[in-house]
Amino acid sequence: MDSEIKYIKDIEIQAKGIVSGFISGMHHSPYHGFSVEFAEHRPYLEGDNLRFLDWKQYARTGKRLTKQYEDDTNLRCHFILDASASMFYPESYSKIKTAVYAIASIIELLRNQRDAFGLSLIQDQALHLFSEKSTKTHVQQIRLRLAALLASAPVPHNSPDTTLHYIAEHLKKQALIVIFTDGFFTEASMPAFEHALQHFKHNQHDVIVFHVLDEATEVQFNFENQLYRFIDLEQQSEIKINPQALKNIYQNEMHSFLKKWETVCQKYSFDYFKLHAGNNYNALLHAFLQKRNRLKRRL
Repeated sequence: MDSEIKYIKDIEIQAKGIVSGFISGMHHSPYHGFSVEFAEHRPYLEGDNLRFLDWKQYARTGKRLTKQYEDDTNLRCHFILDASASMFYPESYSKIKTAVYAIASIIELLRNQRDAFGLSLIQDQALHLFSEKSTKTHVQQIRLRLAALLASAPVPHNSPDTTLHYIAEHLKKQALIVIFTDGFFTEASMPAFEHALQHFKHNQHDVIVFHVLDEATEVQFNFENQLYRFIDLEQQSEIKINPQALKNIYQNEMHSFLKKWETVCQKYSFDYFKLHAGNNYNALLHAFLQKRNRLKRRL
């Protein structure tokens, strides 16, 4: 319990810090133009209440823009987190920790927009944790579950399709599905995962996939020129090799693996982004806000 309390505080501090840094840098970066205080701007029209005119924007740009507030929930967002054993690698700054901080940070943005959000896990069973809400209690419940996940031991899990189909079937209203995974399922599971994406598409959900990997070791395969013992965290099988002897072959296989993921997402017009463990979160938040704003214009 003590470790969970520590992680809850850590998640909250990290999320607020990540979002604060993102917001403060927006006006001096490629991310300029995204509002996180209100739903969105629209051009000022004759007869609009001047009380809602963004005078700061007018002074800075000369454009008459109205702050468009909305009383009800704007968007429904559902996070799907791959919590299988391989996501707990590497120990220094794991993929699961990267994904948890990313989810907590996006939730901070969603709260400012009055959007609803939910969470499900890909773990040892089909588990639909939280439906989409936007209350403070809901935020704390999700943080508590994410903290418990970080404090827990890895659980091997090979096939995500059961969980994904369950989620697709139980999301009654159109939602933005945000998936965090390293994609290290069995070869036979990839068609099943694609079929689950097709299920989301059929139910008129939109999807954004953040492919979480450790850049140095999993993508580049950068290891010292010596013998290593590699352990498959999902299957618990082991192999002893010198990585330098297989580096080129591995990198070619990894390139094909990443391309396959990107192609599957593009097939259903879903967004796909690579997220490296422990990496800067600004690009992730930028990609998410772009996606959200595009969806809002379609609603």
